[in-house]
Amino acid sequence: LAFFKAAFDLFDAEFYVKLDDDVYLRP
Repeated sequence: LAFFKAAFDLFDAEFYVKLDDDVYLRP
């Protein structure tokens, strides 16, 4: 269970970073 939680957190962080990049890179 801990492994899945860690993997999910990693995916979550990655997703939000991409989202942030999209937001900040838009003109």
